[in-house]
Amino acid sequence: MKLLFRLFSLSFFLFFTCLAHGNEEAQIVFGGDSFKIPFPKEGSIFLPIYSGMKNTISSDSNLEIYILVPEGNKYKQLYVGTIYPEGRRPEIESIFFHNVDDLPGDELFILVSCQILNISSGGKYYTVYIFSKELDEATGGLKRLTLIEEKLGQGLEGVVDTDDGGEGKKVHAPYTNAAGVRRILREKGFLK
Repeated sequence: MKLLFRLFSLSFFLFFTCLAHGNEEAQIVFGGDSFKIPFPKEGSIFLPIYSGMKNTISSDSNLEIYILVPEGNKYKQLYVGTIYPEGRRPEIESIFFHNVDDLPGDELFILVSCQILNISSGGKYYTVYIFSKELDEATGGLKRLTLIEEKLGQGLEGVVDTDDGGEGKKVHAPYTNAAGVRRILREKGFLK
């Protein structure tokens, strides 16, 4: 019975998300697995989607992050934020939770990669997004901890052309997985 209710809630969510685009031609494509998470409340469901008008979901689409938060026997839709492509469309590599600010409770970390393929470079570009439980009135989503994101950096794991036209030079992103992000958080004093 719980599974049936969850499926109904999910289809209800998708229907209203399509209506929000103002057109029955709207299309939803899942941007990865949906699964239970303890953020912002135990039993919440992480839901990444690519959305747009029919036939416009492409290799450079934005990734919208939603969380379905349980409230009694229902779920409330919570918009987290939109992740924009740095090359091809964003792919979620990992999500995890840590407390990195002065407020109680963990923040949501989303590690994203985008495939970069152009004349001067190629590989995966890695970025980490950190969301608190606080609402951001400007975006309608959750507040991002951009100052901490900047301290973590971002970067390409791949090859860039050299100035002399020789063979491409290998470059390394500061992290390519959750363990790498945690290492930098420790180095910067955010984790103990």
